[in-house]
Amino acid sequence: MPLVRLCAIWVMLVCLPAFSAPLYQVYTGAVSAMVSAEAFPGVSDAKGALKVTGIPTGATIKAAYLYTSDWFSTAPLQASFGSKDVGGAAPASTDGQFSSYRWDVTDAINGNGSYDFDLSGGSQIYSVGLAVVYSTPGHPDRTITLMDFSKEVSAPNNYGATAGTPEMNLHVNSPYDGAGTLWLMTNADDPESTGEGIYFNAAQVGGPIDGNLGPHSSLFRLPVQVRSGENRMSLTSQGDWYGWSLAILDAPGAADIPTPEPASFTLALVGLVALALYRRRRS
Repeated sequence: MPLVRLCAIWVMLVCLPAFSAPLYQVYTGAVSAMVSAEAFPGVSDAKGALKVTGIPTGATIKAAYLYTSDWFSTAPLQASFGSKDVGGAAPASTDGQFSSYRWDVTDAINGNGSYDFDLSGGSQIYSVGLAVVYSTPGHPDRTITLMDFSKEVSAPNNYGATAGTPEMNLHVNSPYDGAGTLWLMTNADDPESTGEGIYFNAAQVGGPIDGNLGPHSSLFRLPVQVRSGENRMSLTSQGDWYGWSLAILDAPGAADIPTPEPASFTLALVGLVALALYRRRRS
């Protein structure tokens, strides 16, 4: 039977102690994941549709979450998804000027198709995303880890940041070695300041982060080589100020993974002491 773990993990942050702990969920067994998203040019209200694709006949929906992030506001957002009013939500996590929101929409997903959404009450929303975890009889065992959080990333001396090396690290355990898939969602990134890197276990697997989804937001689906034990994901910046809000790792095999110790799930950022003092402007 698939194992589900849901817990808030203790997080260490260098320089910005107000960061909120992420939500960490692990699904194991004959499970798979799909992610879709839509970009917006920094709006207060976001309305559109997200597609669910690739779910086989006979699959069981294990979990589905609707995600968004907002800049310069921590006000609750109202949301509807599909035919359901999923209600208001306060930020699930906040870092400086960047806040992330999450709604459980598992009951609203009934298979492949297009699902309308309507979010209101924001300040500068750049993307809305959907993650669905499902199980399929006969599918090889996998481990799906969902992590949502809020983290600003910026280059030294950019937007008032003090000198330093900007690097955000996220550590997660995996039961076995093998080929995996990593999804990442970022907000308020753009091609005006480029050169960002995405690293997995010290190997560069992606970048730059220049709004591949649309205006000022990106969604990456990257092949990675997962190793048993701890795996490290890192994002860097050479000049942009953007937010990282979601990471999903699909790893080989299934095991009863213990709740990570504090040292195995760490987000670190250096050189951004003054970052929260400066308001970002976007055209």
